[in-house]
Amino acid sequence: MKRILRIGMDVHSTNYTLCAIEPRFDGDDIIYANIKVTPEPDNIVQFIEKLKSKIKDDWDILCGYEAGCLGFSLYHELVKKGIRCVILAPTTMLTQQ
Repeated sequence: MKRILRIGMDVHSTNYTLCAIEPRFDGDDIIYANIKVTPEPDNIVQFIEKLKSKIKDDWDILCGYEAGCLGFSLYHELVKKGIRCVILAPTTMLTQQ
């Protein structure tokens, strides 16, 4: 069974914050990286490639970001580069109570 690495992206017109996490059912989630980059899709690709070189296992990678000012532009750029991506509705985002 492939492991799933999820990359949450907080995207703004001035920067992207990327967090790579492996959700775990049998314990605490594992956070592999959390960085801020300039708002270019190629920076996300580079981030993923660095993760792949560090973590040698076979992974399914899924990126996601909250719907907002970027609309579908980032989604389309990532899909063109072969990266799975979802756009999340703000009402589905978990928040701390």
